[in-house]
Amino acid sequence: MTDILLVSPHQPESADILRESTGVTQPLGIGYIAAYARTRGLSAAILDNDIEQLDDAAFMGRVRRLAPLCVGLSVCTSSHNTALHLARLVKSVDPGIRVLMGGVQPSTLPELMLADPAVDYVVRGEGEETAVKLFDALRTQQSYGHIPGLAFREG
Repeated sequence: MTDILLVSPHQPESADILRESTGVTQPLGIGYIAAYARTRGLSAAILDNDIEQLDDAAFMGRVRRLAPLCVGLSVCTSSHNTALHLARLVKSVDPGIRVLMGGVQPSTLPELMLADPAVDYVVRGEGEETAVKLFDALRTQQSYGHIPGLAFREG
């Protein structure tokens, strides 16, 4: 079992102009979070789906195999719909897996992300400390309402 699976969703075909102008870049944000989580004793896996291009069945198979406590998705405006689709796939594999969204889109529009029932939490701003505090609270079944930068639905 993995504590955290951090996912960089693939960009939709409509974002091909982004790839042409910037190329494929490494998902540094989730890399930072994974590295910080590991220093805190948590296990973390990374899936860069912009590189792997897993279809739905393969993505769900990866989630099943890793059996994470939490899946974190890095979301920008162009990957918003893709990220929500992946969040729904995670919940179809196991509704008990907690789904966390971070990045530019969730930071600026947390209510929009939390409107989807597949999204449990949003990290606003820099995510290393906020996300890892949440992962640790979930792993130890502690309260998380006090964590700065965390947005979630009550109840």
